[in-house]
Amino acid sequence: MSFATQTPLDWPAMSGGQSGGRSATAPARRVAPGAGETPATIAAAQRAARPRRPGKAALVFALTLAVVLGAVAYTSFALSAYGSTVKPGVTVGALSVAGYNTQELTAVVNRLADEAEVTVVYEDAVQTVRLAELGAVVDVAATVKAVFSADTGPSLIADYTGWSKQAVPLSLTADEAALAGWVGRHFETGQPAPADAAVRFDEATGRYIVAPGQTGHVFDLASIREALDEIAWTPQSNPVAILRLVEREPDVGDVAALAAAEQANSRLALTLRFANGAGGSYTATPADIAAWTAVVPDPAVGDVAVFCDQAVLSAGLRERLETAWAGRGKPRHIVADANGQILQVADNGQASLAVGDLASTVEAVATALDNGLDVDLTVPVSETPPATIESQLSGPAPTGGKWIDVDLSSQTTTLLEGSHVVASYIISSGKEGTPTPTGVYYVYLKVPAQTMNGTEADGSPYSIPNVTWVTYFWEDYGFHTAYWLDDSQIGTPQSHGCLNMREAESRFLYEWSSNGTPVVVHD
Repeated sequence: MSFATQTPLDWPAMSGGQSGGRSATAPARRVAPGAGETPATIAAAQRAARPRRPGKAALVFALTLAVVLGAVAYTSFALSAYGSTVKPGVTVGALSVAGYNTQELTAVVNRLADEAEVTVVYEDAVQTVRLAELGAVVDVAATVKAVFSADTGPSLIADYTGWSKQAVPLSLTADEAALAGWVGRHFETGQPAPADAAVRFDEATGRYIVAPGQTGHVFDLASIREALDEIAWTPQSNPVAILRLVEREPDVGDVAALAAAEQANSRLALTLRFANGAGGSYTATPADIAAWTAVVPDPAVGDVAVFCDQAVLSAGLRERLETAWAGRGKPRHIVADANGQILQVADNGQASLAVGDLASTVEAVATALDNGLDVDLTVPVSETPPATIESQLSGPAPTGGKWIDVDLSSQTTTLLEGSHVVASYIISSGKEGTPTPTGVYYVYLKVPAQTMNGTEADGSPYSIPNVTWVTYFWEDYGFHTAYWLDDSQIGTPQSHGCLNMREAESRFLYEWSSNGTPVVVHD
């Protein structure tokens, strides 16, 4: 048995803790080489068994990971610290709003908007104005949202504080019309303003005509717009805007207006005929078509639009047709004696027509107008039987000759010879405050035409010229034509006490009666 002797290869590996900063480990025992082993192979095996030190790539990876994790931790801290308030570095104008909550920020934005001013100058005139007066509006909610959305972003390298800077402007808009209106009210150009060419319907000629446009002078508002933009970014800057006068052509020129007039006039020649299915018809006049046609200038594009206004057409067509066919609605008129016995049917009357749903008619007319087409349409209507008006005589005939009965309750006047009915008419007696007196009277004066003067119930005077076929029966009360009333008004109290009639009927009474003819007026 032999023992290995220690050689330099047998020195233990050293680590820190002992002499020279290393500590000794238990020495490995040397054994005799086996078969085929040499000192060189043994040394290589020992070197392979030793632990290796980390390389440079591993060190770089570890350092990078540490930086990233640190940045994430820093960002998380920053975001959690300012999650419900404005981030550091954010300003509105020159004012820092870092750390403000929603309520505080809203108050600041409102104050900046309320206090912002622009000084406007033109020659020697100077006006200082707040935003609201100019028609400029700050959207406070949008501004607050933009401020909270501002992301300056944390930066560990570029900025020692960890944040960069970001300015947020006020969300400011201006109404151009209000802006121009304010300038026009406070500054005088001393020059005519531009005038757009205009298209209108001339009733005298029954045609559309054009008023030519005119070149003029206006204030250039660019300096005020620039001032408002400056306020958006620096609300407390109080900028100065210097107005400048510029020459400007009309927005709508003569060529566009003439083209629109030609288009509109072509519509006036169209035939639009309406029938009611009961024998009545109505053909639209050029004035009707003009009323239903919209001629609308558009200064933004310098053109004039011509089209059918269906809302106006719907209302206007109904009115036209109801007026044209209103004469068909006529009451049945009977005359009875004091006991209610019917003496005569003075008028059988006529059913009235009610215009029905015009939606499809209006659509068809609008299409025809906008496409230059003639139309012949049947309008839906419904018939209503005539109402009955009964004239009841006051009593037995006061004479065997001519006499006149006036029934105020039915608003009728009946002409009789004894008990024989000659004619009976619907009239309009005195209105409240100026009633027709009741009693028995006699015709005493007849005037073919005159001017009637008098006093209203409120004491104001009136004067009506050319009143025809006047038959007086007591003081200044009499029968006469009322040309100022239409058919729909006859039959209701309208007068100052006289008995108002249609012209043909008042003339017949005037020529039929004579001085001394009895007139009996009763309720």
